Amino acid sequence: MSKTLQGQKGIDARRVSAWLEENIADVQGPFTFRLIVGGRSNLTFEVRDANGRKMVLRRPPLGEILPSAHDMRREHKIISALEPTAVPVPKTLGLCADPDVNGGAFYVMAFAEGAILRDLPEVEAASRLEAAVPFGDSESLDRLRERTEDAELRPAGGSTLLDANVPRPRERKPAGPAAEDRGPES
Repeated sequence: MSKTLQGQKGIDARRVSAWLEENIADVQGPFTFRLIVGGRSNLTFEVRDANGRKMVLRRPPLGEILPSAHDMRREHKIISALEPTAVPVPKTLGLCADPDVNGGAFYVMAFAEGAILRDLPEVEAASRLEAAVPFGDSESLDRLRERTEDAELRPAGGSTLLDANVPRPRERKPAGPAAEDRGPES
């Protein structure tokens, strides 16, 4: 992909800006795009409009990818399905499935303030602090697991994204070095 108007790889600023103004309510260009670094594969951008409204744009990585990998439509569908539940997710604002706009499908969601956890040690450290992690308590994880186990959110292979990435409560290890000293749980 060539450099964009703002020089940000992964964003065709002119086309994405036009799409945002046509498809997202109450936004006004010009827009700025800033890559949120540290992700593992999909690109995540903070988007700001002329009024300072912050949003997040997610898109697949640059380069060749398998058609079934990095499915922005599925990610958008899962987050949208979780919105009316007690699971804390940002509000989805729009999905663009037209690859001519930005080289691949992307979606836009509301910006949620909070810690960006990039690896397992950061997640474990934040879960001990509880307040830093929106999914830090087991109730939120249980609600998320229940909702993602719906057939419509399950990929063809069977397991959910949550199953592959978050241990069930009985599998979680107690936090902290004193856990071994507590003795058997009753």
